[in-house]
Amino acid sequence: MSALTRASASHLAPIEPYAVQQALIAVSLSASDEPLLRYLNFFSSEIPVGGAYFLHVVAQLEQSSGGASGIYQIKKGVVNKLEEEVHRTLKEGQIVHLAFDIREGNPLEELLKDARDLNADLAIIGQRTDQEKHGILAKNLARKVQGNALVVPAEAPAQLQHILVPLDFSAHSLHALRLALSIRLQLGPRVRITCLHIFEAPNLRFYQVEQSAEELEHVLQKDREEAFEAFMHTYFKDQRDLVEAVTVQQEESSIAEQILSYAQRERADFIVMGAKGHSSVELLLMGSVTEKLLSLNRRFPTLIAKSQSA
Repeated sequence: MSALTRASASHLAPIEPYAVQQALIAVSLSASDEPLLRYLNFFSSEIPVGGAYFLHVVAQLEQSSGGASGIYQIKKGVVNKLEEEVHRTLKEGQIVHLAFDIREGNPLEELLKDARDLNADLAIIGQRTDQEKHGILAKNLARKVQGNALVVPAEAPAQLQHILVPLDFSAHSLHALRLALSIRLQLGPRVRITCLHIFEAPNLRFYQVEQSAEELEHVLQKDREEAFEAFMHTYFKDQRDLVEAVTVQQEESSIAEQILSYAQRERADFIVMGAKGHSSVELLLMGSVTEKLLSLNRRFPTLIAKSQSA
């Protein structure tokens, strides 16, 4: 908790019910759009979404015999197809403003540009496990976009009842928990929040200690539990009763694998994780655990909380 201070807690804005002002949705015009749109239909029925801008980016279209007018007709046809698919899937009037576009160029660059131009507070992208390139795009978009990012695996269930928030007591996990509490404030008490803190035990071979491994684990467990309570008392004193705390030692698997295993075992259906901000350096440092989790995740919609939007 070294990056946080008690003084900084007084500067945090009150937690408000979660709503999305402007969403950017990356679509691929492939089979991966179907589960993404289904989940968006569910998500926007639970969370207010003011506007949704759907963007599909393709490599530069070759000039046809029709020249510029031929290219225009191709684009128009693609946009019309996209509009039909969205209107067929989304409940009418659920999202106030809908817009659609097709763009030529580098998918990541164009998505980031439009996210900046729109001042999008949420970027949403699907992730199919059988499409490696699309998985890379999802991870890169989540890393580099300035607002929050929601990555939706193809197998994501249309429910939001149990939010899992991995915590390491950093400023980034502070923002993740604030966002999770904001969602619960919007959806009500039917939503559970579990904070999972995974700690690493030191290698006893390098320490001369009198305690046994079991005794040392007990001491570390107690220390981490006290650290969690101090974290909550400093930043979430009024919300402590809304959060379940789970503190466990790291197993042989990676922390990301352990998070996903816990989520599966405890039937979580939504993960909120912290990420670094959007400075030139932090763009490349989303966090190794978050990066690995996005690479391994096959089921859980994962909301990446960016510092400046929490």
